[in-house]
Amino acid sequence: MTNSGTDSQVNQVDKKSEATDTNSKTPKKPVEKRQNVKRNEQESLIYCGPNLPNNMLQRYAVFIDGIPEYLKDEVTKCEEIKMLLVPVEKFAGIEQKIGQNGTVENARFKAVLKYLKEQAV
Repeated sequence: MTNSGTDSQVNQVDKKSEATDTNSKTPKKPVEKRQNVKRNEQESLIYCGPNLPNNMLQRYAVFIDGIPEYLKDEVTKCEEIKMLLVPVEKFAGIEQKIGQNGTVENARFKAVLKYLKEQAV
């Protein structure tokens, strides 16, 4: 006793469930959606502010795993230092704005300079 009627129905369902590309005969693979998964590592940051004394922080220094522990105290004292640690991808735009009077980035740069002068006294 064969069940050829149900076998052909199953085959038809299987063929219908395979989506095919109109330009090729190969089945399309389902498109995977990218999810914003929080990574363990942080993004690379570049410092766009003025040099801090004693080589604590140099302009254009790059940090791969976020702000280093030794800078936490300085960042707490002057929040603008942290604001000038920007993602590497945004560096060019931020650097351009630092050079333009009246921008937020320029004001942050000047605030760090003022902080450094106050610390020197």
